[in-house]
Amino acid sequence: MTRLRNDDSGQIHTIEGIVSALVVLLALTYIIGSITFVSPQTEKTTVMKLSVKAQDIMNVLSVQDRPGNFTSPLTRDIAEWDGGAASPTQEVNAGEPSIIALNARIRSLLPGKIMYNMNVSYIDEAASAAAGRLIFNDTYIIFQGDPQENSVMASKIVVLNSYDINGSANYWSGISMTAPKTVEVKLVLWSI
Repeated sequence: MTRLRNDDSGQIHTIEGIVSALVVLLALTYIIGSITFVSPQTEKTTVMKLSVKAQDIMNVLSVQDRPGNFTSPLTRDIAEWDGGAASPTQEVNAGEPSIIALNARIRSLLPGKIMYNMNVSYIDEAASAAAGRLIFNDTYIIFQGDPQENSVMASKIVVLNSYDINGSANYWSGISMTAPKTVEVKLVLWSI
């Protein structure tokens, strides 16, 4: 028969092994937790961010900017518009100071590598009466090119009343408190 030793050295070696395994696990956990994983942006993420940006811009333009003034900058700019359209050769019609100011405000809210168009849609009463059906007029007021496939659109409805029109003869003649004009303003953004 063999005789077993009567000492504690086996227990100490076991405890040392367990403690060193815990130290190694804690070190690995700390190292893995401190590594930053960077995932590339997917097309969906970029489009989603662009969509949020477009809606934010329309919301900012629709907020009343002066105390006691019930008209937003977007409503004022559309009310002062004289019907001049943008074109592929002219980003904004040079005879439209309110749209030039609107273009500058939009540009200041966007980072550099984003292009945009803005157009207005409304019912053309004269053409509708002549045709006997509703005719919509859709006009670019800011044109920076043809949108790419990653483009997004945000829109706001602007209701023009007689107090929005500054009294001068302009494009929106015939508007009154009883006959307001509803205009859809659309902003299309895309990254380049």
